[in-house]
Amino acid sequence: MKQATIFLSAACPSTDVHLARVMSTIKVAKPDTEFRFVGIGGPQMGHEGLETIGVDYHEFQYKPFFPFRNFYRLATENAMHPVHMYKRWINKKVLNKLDKQYFEIVQHYQPSAFLNFENEFFMIHFYKKLRESYRHFNRICPPTFQYGLTHKDQPQYGQKYVDHWFTRTPLRQSNWEKFTFPHTQVGPDGLYRAFRHLLQNSPQYKDLVQQDTIYLPGGEFFRFDDFVADRVNEQRKKYRQQQNIGDQELLIFVAGGNTSKEIPFCLKTVADGISRFLKLDEMKNYPTDQIKIIVSVPEFVEHKDRTIKTINSIKWPAKVIQVETESEKFSALAACDIGLACNGQIVSECAAFQLPTIILDPKPTIQMYYTSLYNGIDNDLNIAYNGILYPELVMSTVPNKIAYSLLEHYQDPKLRYFYAKQYAPVLLKTLARSESSVPSEIANRFNSVQLTGYSSAYQVIANTVLRAAQAYEHIHSQSNFTTQQNENLRIEAMQSLGWAKGL
Repeated sequence: MKQATIFLSAACPSTDVHLARVMSTIKVAKPDTEFRFVGIGGPQMGHEGLETIGVDYHEFQYKPFFPFRNFYRLATENAMHPVHMYKRWINKKVLNKLDKQYFEIVQHYQPSAFLNFENEFFMIHFYKKLRESYRHFNRICPPTFQYGLTHKDQPQYGQKYVDHWFTRTPLRQSNWEKFTFPHTQVGPDGLYRAFRHLLQNSPQYKDLVQQDTIYLPGGEFFRFDDFVADRVNEQRKKYRQQQNIGDQELLIFVAGGNTSKEIPFCLKTVADGISRFLKLDEMKNYPTDQIKIIVSVPEFVEHKDRTIKTINSIKWPAKVIQVETESEKFSALAACDIGLACNGQIVSECAAFQLPTIILDPKPTIQMYYTSLYNGIDNDLNIAYNGILYPELVMSTVPNKIAYSLLEHYQDPKLRYFYAKQYAPVLLKTLARSESSVPSEIANRFNSVQLTGYSSAYQVIANTVLRAAQAYEHIHSQSNFTTQQNENLRIEAMQSLGWAKGL
């Protein structure tokens, strides 16, 4: 059996879950290869076989800050610029520990590829020193990947440290060089799984779901939002009947995040916010038995236990229904009227089910300040839309603001259709495209509409990393030359993958 080593780093605790799924997908994609995963991660990556290198991933901030707009990277940085000061110290502890690990990474582990999730400020320092280490040992540096948001003016010199970017939102380049950074649009995987659930549970359209691909209808004159609305209504009626919930009852969906800091804060704040919402003058005559709260429980053990413990410790203003499996969560999203979700993949899942959602975004004070100063938008879908649709409570995740946001959505049910119409083209652009063509039997059956195939983000990431690792292994044996010859071999390998020049 072949053997291969891949270096993975979860550069913030919230990405541990996602990288664990990438690891699982990599193992399934190449069953004839025994993979060794080394790097930085948490318990979920540990379950998939990660060997940690002595760096605690809790030393990262649980949600990294990234200034994707109103901020330009300069070749010569001003030391007094507040963002540069911030990024110098924010990952210092981890980077100092990594300084002692480069020899072992290069000479002992010998990875075939490097993949970092989120936290670009960490990634830049890590990959720069990594390239220097490989040059020092006169070896060819393996391909380096980054997953996360990208700056709208991603500069060409960024290729000095990262070869390829997996983007969560469609990349817009607006620089004078007309340069587009080598990237693959993958989006949040939860969006793909949400649409897959809708199609799988539709008797009329379940054939649009294949083994690892879904086919969604579209076209210039096709109303994708109406198509999704019909599928959502099917699920809404089914779930409410199963739970004995009347069609006029108010269902509020709550997702409290997936880290130890987010879960207790969000759930307690939301419970208080809903209590104040029900005490507002406009809601005083509303029967409390006609309101139910559905709380999503994360599937992984550590987060699940903490969420259930927090739910039980809170005095809720209405009946609480817990949903634990992903299928239950998606059905509940279709059935609910308003959502309160911690910023993350869950927001895109809410958008897939056309659920009017209020985004909770608790951050450390310094991150709140920088987010408002440089970005003004913090959620992936709003970034892709280039404006705020779903309201973001970045500096106002407080009970009173939640109460009045709920009232606004309750009093204006047309917001559901406004959000759905505006987000429809954004959702299709955000999904990861499939390399598979539409099967002829499906194309013939749905010949009146244009079908496009979409894949799981994890599948696309795994396939791209494995292709690059294979190209690297091919040239790895030829790396006993001069540094310049090694660089030329590396550039040829990157160009063979269809990417721009790898520096």
